Amino acid sequence: MNWRNIINVYAKELRDTLRDRRTIIWSIVFPVLFIPGLMFGMIGISAKVMKKASGESAPVVLIGEQNAPELARRIRGIERFAFEEAPEDLDAAVGSKQIRAAVEIPPEFETALANGEQPALLIRFHSGEFKSESAVSDIRRVATDYRQELVEAKLVDFGLGAKDLEPFILKPQNVASQEQVIARSAGGIVPYVIILMCLVGAMFPAIDLTAGEKERGTMETIVASSVGRTELVLGKFLTVMTTSLSTCVLSLASLAVTATVIVPRLIGAEASGDMKEFVAMARSVDPMGILGLLLLILPLTMLFSAVLMSVALFARSYREAQQYIGPLPAVVILPAMIGLLPGTELSFKTAMIPITGTSLAGKELLAGAFDWSILTVIFASSCVYALIALTITVRQFRREEVLFRA
Repeated sequence: MNWRNIINVYAKELRDTLRDRRTIIWSIVFPVLFIPGLMFGMIGISAKVMKKASGESAPVVLIGEQNAPELARRIRGIERFAFEEAPEDLDAAVGSKQIRAAVEIPPEFETALANGEQPALLIRFHSGEFKSESAVSDIRRVATDYRQELVEAKLVDFGLGAKDLEPFILKPQNVASQEQVIARSAGGIVPYVIILMCLVGAMFPAIDLTAGEKERGTMETIVASSVGRTELVLGKFLTVMTTSLSTCVLSLASLAVTATVIVPRLIGAEASGDMKEFVAMARSVDPMGILGLLLLILPLTMLFSAVLMSVALFARSYREAQQYIGPLPAVVILPAMIGLLPGTELSFKTAMIPITGTSLAGKELLAGAFDWSILTVIFASSCVYALIALTITVRQFRREEVLFRA
């Protein structure tokens, strides 16, 4: 095996790949702009939209306010509510979003309270509709405060206080560091996205360097050259792997910049406490964890590149290769999503599962937790899977019926 030939093939194919518009779009433009914009840009926009919606005037109906004047007065004190007369079909009005919420105070509400009964305060709303649920939230807040005051007043009548309802208090104490918190909140989604981007970055170059060569009629010329089949495969393989790894690095860098720079500027001072906390935690992610994640991703790029090349080589044309490779993202997504499931822990058993081990390890690495024994198992097993896939690809290139399939 001549490494000079491999490097020459690699350099030639890499130049041609960088001239391909589809590769540039999916390997550079897509990860840099679309993914972080979808993940973080929409978060900032949604925060502004939700805040604006929660401050808009909401049409509300209040029925039976004479049955509980004090409670009705407090509900009417909600500034953003615009109170309207009850329509004939109240349920239909709420369902059609003409009325955001309807509060009905039953007759003799206060009398029932005085007798120790539990009257019901009926609130009609549209489940799943943000403005309606926001109005209900305001009503719940006011009603809860009023109910608490009634309870405290009764306790005073019996010579008790609010503390008598709680003989002891619970005091949870978080012992996790910020890095561990980010691993549980965002550490699962980052490896998932990066793994998916590795696959996307390898797809188009793999198709172009196999089925694309067949379609252009240049496969025969390349095979007839003095370069051996193994050297030819390795040169093409390194090209696909380079684009996959580049897409991964660009995606990770773009996500980091978006989370720590763009999103804070986008949401500004109007950010919620949770969003500010998320940005602060994102900035505190251990850089060594990111490097560790990239190291674990490396054998995955090898695995994806080899598998994609082997599958695409069966196709007679670029379009046919796309049809063959189309289902592969679903195959990758399923094991990658295991890292997002609550309660799924990284162990030697899960470390042996392709993709899943890397996804779970990514959560731990971003939290600054380095279990070198398990990480070594993940890296080694991924390398073995990649080597098997690459061996199959080399054998495919040596089969004339596959290489020149009509």
